[in-house]
Amino acid sequence: MQNFWKYLDDLIGKGLDSILIIELIIYASANLVPIALPLSILLSSMMVLGNLSEKSELLSIKSSGISFYQIIKPLFIVSIFITIFSFLFSNYIIPYSNLKNTTLMYDIIHKKLAFNLEEGVFFNDLEGYSIKINKKIDDISFKDITILDHKEDKSISKIYIADSAVIQNNEKNNFLKIKLINGKSYSDENCLNKKRSNNCFTISKFKSYNLNFDLSSFLLNRTDSEKFSDKAKTMNISELYNLKDSLKLEITKQNSKLNDIKNSNSNQKKHIISITKNEIDSKTKYLNKIKVELNKKYTSAMSCIIMLLIGAPIGSFIRKGGFGLPVICSTIIFLFFYIITTTGYRLVKENILSTVIGIWLPIILFLIIGLIMTYISHKESKFK
Repeated sequence: MQNFWKYLDDLIGKGLDSILIIELIIYASANLVPIALPLSILLSSMMVLGNLSEKSELLSIKSSGISFYQIIKPLFIVSIFITIFSFLFSNYIIPYSNLKNTTLMYDIIHKKLAFNLEEGVFFNDLEGYSIKINKKIDDISFKDITILDHKEDKSISKIYIADSAVIQNNEKNNFLKIKLINGKSYSDENCLNKKRSNNCFTISKFKSYNLNFDLSSFLLNRTDSEKFSDKAKTMNISELYNLKDSLKLEITKQNSKLNDIKNSNSNQKKHIISITKNEIDSKTKYLNKIKVELNKKYTSAMSCIIMLLIGAPIGSFIRKGGFGLPVICSTIIFLFFYIITTTGYRLVKENILSTVIGIWLPIILFLIIGLIMTYISHKESKFK
């Protein structure tokens, strides 16, 4: 989702179809569902129990011999269904949405480069070049184009001016091809061994002239490289397990290879060891990302039940319904939960903490807290 907002400024007002923007928002918003579900359960359970407690209805129910467990039993059953839905959504819908979102974002940036060209404004995102068009006919055709070449020493060495141009992206070779039609080029290449002056330009006329620009630097400036290399977010559980097993096998082979190298007498021993260690580190980090994505599908679903076990007792304690105090309490609790779990994910990815400690320990701790709070509410109802 954060990647979408990062590129939103480049997408809005660039001639893209509004339906395409809506499609991007829908795909990007899918990742918010596993976050919104536990928060909604926390807030709703807190509001329901708080409202019952505020009107003394909860006290009346407890006085009739109904325990706190029985009171929250319907809520618990509903939360189980929501938990199952959250798990299925994370396992099937989110990987699909991430894949479609990644592909669509790549297509827009890679194939529709022309939407960045605005009439009468220099486009400077291609390193070493500045392009200005005065009139845009369609996505590939333009009128009155000026191209400044300043890649050599950051001073303008060539100028291309043409009546019209056709700009197309060669996807196979990752090049941007600009075909200039009926124009002139001004160059000072023949003046390199002389003192440059305003009169030292060579002027050439052409009917057709082709320029090719490498798009690799352009793409790197606008996208995260991991967006295309790390496919963990586009996989379901079975695919993640298969990839995890294959990565573990590769890392084991690399470690075995590293031990063999250490025992050898090769002249390039240090260099080979360094390369092998880098490969192991890279694959280990990728394996950790796989583990995080795999375990998140379980922990996100479990958090729905945990939020009920925390929200229901708090609602009975604060004795306030509505959107006032419950909203404040639920927001603070969920933010604390989200920060801890997200930090754990990051530390596991960076290979600082193990999967058990970084991912599951916060879940287990909050589950214990929820069970204790629920038990305390149950004991209170027995004494009252």
